[in-house]
Amino acid sequence: MIRLVLLITTVALFMISPLAISGSSGESTAAEAAEAAKTEPAQGILNKMACKDKGPGEQVKDQTSGKMITCAETKK
Repeated sequence: MIRLVLLITTVALFMISPLAISGSSGESTAAEAAEAAKTEPAQGILNKMACKDKGPGEQVKDQTSGKMITCAETKK
């Protein structure tokens, strides 16, 4: 009987601990992600990644719409 109580208590503590830990840090991470999404849409980020190894003026396929885009000069 004592083993059952200890098992239930241990399981309950392991279930509660991640919630307590992620409560404050999870909210700030979500807020930071939302703020980053406002500043630059995902399409722009994907296009920059596609142009990373290309020179200025070269064309690559847009990652979301499929249209051809021209790479701009990359800032280093």
